[in-house]
Amino acid sequence: MLLYGSSLADGNAHSHADLPLVLAHGGKGGRYLTFNRGTPMTNLLLTLLGTAGVHSEKIGDSTGRLETVDLS
Repeated sequence: MLLYGSSLADGNAHSHADLPLVLAHGGKGGRYLTFNRGTPMTNLLLTLLGTAGVHSEKIGDSTGRLETVDLS
């Protein structure tokens, strides 16, 4: 699995909303996913760690795993 993108959407404004991310994975592909405004990027990172077999309850400002992302 490969995550490519930025943790800032606008470097001048230090905006972290609407992040430009691409996730490549050998599982399901060809999907475009969006999440509610205010969902921390660390929720995605927490989900990816769980997929890789690393179980953690929290990373940084995460509020939980992204249940709608099935990478199996």
